[in-house]
Amino acid sequence: MRGLGTIAASFSNNSSGWHQVDTRSVGSNTVGMTNAEKIAISLPKSIAERTRRAVRRGQAASVSAYIAVALEEQAKLDELSSLLDEMLAESGGPLTKAEERTADRQLGVSAKKPRRRRR
Repeated sequence: MRGLGTIAASFSNNSSGWHQVDTRSVGSNTVGMTNAEKIAISLPKSIAERTRRAVRRGQAASVSAYIAVALEEQAKLDELSSLLDEMLAESGGPLTKAEERTADRQLGVSAKKPRRRRR
């Protein structure tokens, strides 16, 4: 595909978070944690370049660690979205506009009206 770069990723997660895994082979053993899986992914070149730049700046230990953190964050968002859907289904669905106004009033939140654009 045009504009895509490929990055091989090896990462592992433990109690201290995601970190780079050394996957060099020593004899018949692989150095590093055994719960890591090496995968190949394709990214738009601009994202691959930004990822490498973040590693060079010390914002991540490795490309793998950077990608692992991003994937973990997305998984958390997906889980939260699923949980919200379940909660809404159990509670009868999202609030109606009238319920929102009542909640805002009880919480002391003023409903702001959108500003009109000047032409």
